[in-house]
Amino acid sequence: MPPLLAGAAELEITPPLDVPLGSGFNPPKVTAIADRLYTRALVLAQGPDRLALTCSDILAVDPQLARDVRERVEAQTGISGARVMVAATHTHSCGGRLQPSRGNGDPALLEMLGRQIAAAVAAAVRRLAPAGLAVGAVPVHGVSQNRRDPEAPIDPSLRVLRVDGPDGLIAALTTFACHPTLVGHDRPAVLSADFPGVLAHTVRAVFGDAVVILPTNGACGDVNPIATGSGLQAARRIGRILGGAAAATLARLEAAGQTLTADNTRWGLSLPAASDAGVRVTHPRLGAASATVCVPYKHFEPAAAAEQAGAAVARQLADAGVGEATLERWKAGSVVPAGEDASLPPADRDARRRLASDLLRRRSEAWTAGVARRQGIAGTPAREIEIQAFRLGDQAAVLAVPFELFSKIGREIHAASPFPYLFLIGYANDLGGYLMPDEEHGRGGFEAGITFYGLGAADVVRTEALALLRALAAPAV
Repeated sequence: MPPLLAGAAELEITPPLDVPLGSGFNPPKVTAIADRLYTRALVLAQGPDRLALTCSDILAVDPQLARDVRERVEAQTGISGARVMVAATHTHSCGGRLQPSRGNGDPALLEMLGRQIAAAVAAAVRRLAPAGLAVGAVPVHGVSQNRRDPEAPIDPSLRVLRVDGPDGLIAALTTFACHPTLVGHDRPAVLSADFPGVLAHTVRAVFGDAVVILPTNGACGDVNPIATGSGLQAARRIGRILGGAAAATLARLEAAGQTLTADNTRWGLSLPAASDAGVRVTHPRLGAASATVCVPYKHFEPAAAAEQAGAAVARQLADAGVGEATLERWKAGSVVPAGEDASLPPADRDARRRLASDLLRRRSEAWTAGVARRQGIAGTPAREIEIQAFRLGDQAAVLAVPFELFSKIGREIHAASPFPYLFLIGYANDLGGYLMPDEEHGRGGFEAGITFYGLGAADVVRTEALALLRALAAPAV
C-alpha cells in the first residue's frame, strides 16, 4: 500500500461590510466584524488516490459554489471533482448574498469565494508530506439541546480526526452537531464564525497557529446551543468548551496505538496502563464513493390558501390571549420568553403550543413555497441530490450530506455504520435544507414548514448513505 500523504491550508474569506447577515427572512445589514471568517482545506493522498475536504465559515453551500470549486480544484490540482467535499460550518452570522439558487445571490462574491476555497485546496496540495491519522470521540454535555423537544435525545459526541506530519500535528477535523445561531441574534449585526470559529482558535492556542482546524457540523437540524449572555459571549463560551475538549482529545490521540505504562512503587514494576486515547489508523486506505438519491418533495399549498390558513391560526391565538407583540415575533420566525406560557394550566399551555407550532410551520412554509414556485419545483415529485463518502481506513470514514439532518437520522446512521468512527458532515456540496423523520412532519414548528421534503425522504437518504458506507467498507479486491 502506498504511503499516506497529507497537507492543509486556510485562507481568510471575510466579505466586505456592505452585505446582509447570512440568515433570516429579512436579514439586517452587517455593521462590524466580530471575528474573521476562513476557509480551510485538508488534502489526503495515497498513490493516485487523493481526497480534498474543505470547510468554510458560511451558512450553506449553494450548488453553483460546489460546482465552481470542484471545477477549479480539478483544473488546478488534478483532483477529481467527485473527490472534493465543499462544506459549510453553517454560521448564521456570515455575510449573505451567497445563495443565488434561493434568490439571494451576488455573482461576484460567489465567484470570489469559489476562488478562495479552491486556492486553499491548491495550497494544501503543495504542502503534502508523509502523514499518519488517528481518530477519537468525546461526549460534550451541557452546550446543546433538542430545539423541538427539550427531553428528546441528541448526539453529544465531538468526533476528532488527528492528522500528523513528520514534525507533529498539522491538521484536525472535528464534527459536532449543533446550530451556530448565537451571534446571528445580536443587534447590531456583526460578522462572526460563531462557536465553530472559536473552537478552531482554541485548539490553535494549544497546538500553534500553523495547525489547520476544520470545525465541521453534523446532524444538527433540531439541535440548538444552550445560551447565556449575548450571542457573542455565548459563542465564545461554547467554542472554548468544545475547543478545550477537542484539544484534550488531540493530546490523548498522540498516544493512540502506543504501549502505555505507569510505574508501580509497591512492586517495583513498570505496568501496562489503560488508555482512552482513541484509535490509530494503522492501515490507511483511501477511497471515495457518491450516489445521486431521489428525495421526494412535499406538497406546497397555493400562496393564497396558505396565507388564509395562517391568518386563521393567528386569530385563534389572539382569542386565546396571546398578545400582538408575541404573534408578530412568531410570524417573523422568532421566539419569545417562556414566562407567560409556563404559568398557564397544562391543558391551556398544550393547546397554545399546538397553535404556535402550526403558526410557525405556516409562516416558514410560505417562504419555502415561494422558493419552490420561483425555482419551478412546485408540483415536481422529487429532487435528485448527491451524497458523498470518503474512506480513510478500516476504522474511519467521512459521510458528506447536503442536508440539515435531524439528530435521530444522524444517530441511526452512526449506529448502523460499518466504520466505528464516522464523521457525518452536513451542509456539504449542495443546498439541501432540512430533512426530518416522518413523525416530525405532523408536529409542526419552523422546520416542518421550511423543509422541502415529504414523507419517506429520511428513509431514502438513510438507506443510500448506509449503502455507500458499506460499499466503501468492503475488503479491497
